[in-house]
Amino acid sequence: METPVRVLQVFNQLNRAGAETMIMNLYRNMDQSRIQFDFIVFEKAEGMFDQEIRELGGHIYYIPKLSLKSMWLYIKRWNDFFDENREYKIIHSHIRSTASIYLYIAKKHGLITIAHSHSTVESRDKKIQYMIKRILELPLGKIADYHFACSDAAAKWLFGLGILQSSSYYLLKNAVDTDTFRYNPEKEKQMKRKWRMSGNFVIGHVGRFSTPKNHKKLIDIFEKVVHIDDSSRLLLVGDGELRMEIEKQVRAKGLEGRVVFAGMQKNVADFLQMMDVFVMPSLYEGLPVSAIEAQAAGIPCILSDAVTEEVIINNSAKRLPIGAGTQIWAEEILKYKSWKKTDTQKLIVERGYDIKETSKWLTDFYLDLSNQRQTS
Repeated sequence: METPVRVLQVFNQLNRAGAETMIMNLYRNMDQSRIQFDFIVFEKAEGMFDQEIRELGGHIYYIPKLSLKSMWLYIKRWNDFFDENREYKIIHSHIRSTASIYLYIAKKHGLITIAHSHSTVESRDKKIQYMIKRILELPLGKIADYHFACSDAAAKWLFGLGILQSSSYYLLKNAVDTDTFRYNPEKEKQMKRKWRMSGNFVIGHVGRFSTPKNHKKLIDIFEKVVHIDDSSRLLLVGDGELRMEIEKQVRAKGLEGRVVFAGMQKNVADFLQMMDVFVMPSLYEGLPVSAIEAQAAGIPCILSDAVTEEVIINNSAKRLPIGAGTQIWAEEILKYKSWKKTDTQKLIVERGYDIKETSKWLTDFYLDLSNQRQTS
C-alpha cells in the first residue's frame, strides 16, 4: 500500500477560526490514503479540532512561541524537529509573524515551503509588537517557495504588489462544504424551537471574540435594532478573550434576554440555519470563511467595507462603511426582515467555493510538489 504524503501545517492553536476552519474543511474532504496533514502548534492547550485530527490520522506537534528571550531556543527547536522528522517534504505555514524564521530553517532541511496569507491588516493594538511583526514578515515573500492567499488583497498585503504576477502565487479560495451548509427550512424551524427563537428575527454572527471582529460595534448596532423591532434577537457563535467584556456591555445595555452567547460550536452549519441575517462589522479581515458559509446557507449578509469585496458572492450580500453610524447599520439590517431564504448551492459552486473541487486541486498540488522533491 502506498504511503501518503504527509504535509506539515503550522498554526498557533487548532480552534475554530477562519484559517483553521478552512484547512479542516480541506482535510476532511481529502483522500487520507494519498495526503495526510500533520500540525505544528505554538499553544499547548487542547484545541477544538485536536481530537478530530487524530481520528483522521494526523499528528500534532508542539513548539513554544518565540520570545526575545528564547530566540536561540526557538531556532534550536525547529532544527531539532526537522532532524528528528526527516519524512516531511512540504511545510504549509498559516502564521505570519515568525514564518520567515521557521520556513528559512525548513528550506535548509530540504523542505518545500508554502506561506499562506489569510488577512489584509495587522492588529495595531500594541505598537511595538506590531512593528516587530511587520519587520519579521518582510522577508516572507522571498523566503517561501510558494505563496497562497484567500484573496488577491491578502496576497498583496503580505507578499507585496508584484506577487499577483508571480508564478509562485496561487489564489486558494476559502471553500466550504456546500452540502453541509445548504439551506434547510426544516432544520431552521428545529433550531429556532430548540433555542426558543421561533417567531423572532434572528441576527447572527460567527467569529472569535477579538478586536478585529468588532463585537462592541455589533452590540451597539443591535441596540438600535431592538429599539425599532423588539422581536429581534442576536445570536453570537464563538469564544475568545473579549467575550466577558462583551457580556458586560450587553448587561449594561439591558439586552441580556435578547443576546444569546452560544459559545464555540462544532455544528456551526446548524446555527447558521436559524439566522435571518448575518452581520460582520469587522475592522479588518482577509476573506472570512464564515461569510462564505452564511451565503452558502442562503442568508443575507451585511459586512463592513474592511472585508474584501471578493467575499460578495450573491446579491443578498453587501458591504457597508465601517465608519457608518449604528443607526444606518440597524436600518439596513431590518430591510431583510421579510427576506425569504433560498437554496444558493449552485451559485456557490459556480463561483469556485466548493470544497470538493478545491480539495482535489490541493491534493494534486501537494503530490506534484512531493514528486518534484523526489526527483530533484
